[in-house]
Amino acid sequence: MSLLDYVNLGLDHLSVKDLHSLANDYATQIKDSLEGKPTTLEMIPAQIAKKNTDSGSGVVLAIDIGGSKVRLAFISRNGTNQEVLTETQFEFKGGSLTIDEYSSMLVSKILEFYQTHKLPEILGIGFVFSFPAKIIQTNCGTDVSREGYDDEWGKDFLVKDSNINITRQIRNELEKKGFPVNCWVSMNDVTALLYTQQDSNICFVAGTGFNLGININGNLYNTESGFFSSPLFVQLMPKVVKKYFAEVEAILKINDEDPGQSLHMLNITEVQVGGLYLYRLLILAMLTLGDCDNSLIIAINRLESKALTMALTSEYESISKECDCGMTPRRFENLKSVSALLRDRAADIVSFQIAGALQVRQDVSDGNHIIVANGSLIEKLPGFKERIVTRVKEIWGYNITIATNDEAPLIGAANACFDHVLNSGENK
Repeated sequence: MSLLDYVNLGLDHLSVKDLHSLANDYATQIKDSLEGKPTTLEMIPAQIAKKNTDSGSGVVLAIDIGGSKVRLAFISRNGTNQEVLTETQFEFKGGSLTIDEYSSMLVSKILEFYQTHKLPEILGIGFVFSFPAKIIQTNCGTDVSREGYDDEWGKDFLVKDSNINITRQIRNELEKKGFPVNCWVSMNDVTALLYTQQDSNICFVAGTGFNLGININGNLYNTESGFFSSPLFVQLMPKVVKKYFAEVEAILKINDEDPGQSLHMLNITEVQVGGLYLYRLLILAMLTLGDCDNSLIIAINRLESKALTMALTSEYESISKECDCGMTPRRFENLKSVSALLRDRAADIVSFQIAGALQVRQDVSDGNHIIVANGSLIEKLPGFKERIVTRVKEIWGYNITIATNDEAPLIGAANACFDHVLNSGENK
């Protein structure tokens, strides 16, 4: 007998009936949000329409800023043929930077990359970001602005005084260095995925966090799905998740913050799907089972979401080393079982949101729908992708194929830039 036979974590599989209802809730909130009604989904427009232009030729620079890591790629197009000419990446580590220092370092890397490969003049820049910001239209495309946000952002480092138009800052810095940019198209990391494949109209990111994007009549939206909630969804919240939010609320009160005004209390979906939270739920679940000590807590905190992957792939010896001899066969089996339950719950949530999005688009159930996905969980968590495909099929009979590509954000940004340039007559 397992401890899970005696201790109820509330991580039961969602029934098909519940998935139906939740998918309907999700679809209704998309429609209501687009009509200006208050919902838990923001439906943030990408400010750029999907045209799928496959003519023309030239080279664009794609920039992908994901936390501390930055990727650069020069991508060429000649009619329907597209090629990544060259790619590089680097990382900002530790400490803090002012926005002037950050943009100066980024521009130096861009110019060094460009000059090293002696590439032809570029048509424009496609810029992908994953930090909190809004997209605004400009006379040369779209910009990323953090005006009205906190003055700091970053992952593993901080960028200070950054509550400004970020891309304008970088563009001005490039122009000072003799590198003018006539077209600049900025996209959130979610909506960029919709530009990866012409036949894809729904996408999602499942990595540190979670989000879903949708194309409705050529208009791209970032749903901010991590904040989705509904009365039924709250009712079905697992006990271990309720325990997590209770601890967050207690911490907020200690810090004299109002839990009712905190975004930390609203990301009810992301906490159950995002890798930033799954390993924390794993610790809480093991503590609830009474089969956890400091060595396991330290190991899981160090491994983060990789702990679930190692458990699900039966890497007993590896986790034992991480736990400094604090692992037993029984504990490992409990760890593996809880990891599977957390994975399945996360997959079920992604599934009903995809099904709801397909319903909004009124896509036919007898076709095969390409869902572009990106992120560490979809790429590395065993069984996650397969369960999503199965459960979406169970909801309304939709057949989906989940397409993953590590270069998807870069390709999406490049395609959006090509689209904008070619449709605005810049390359005629």
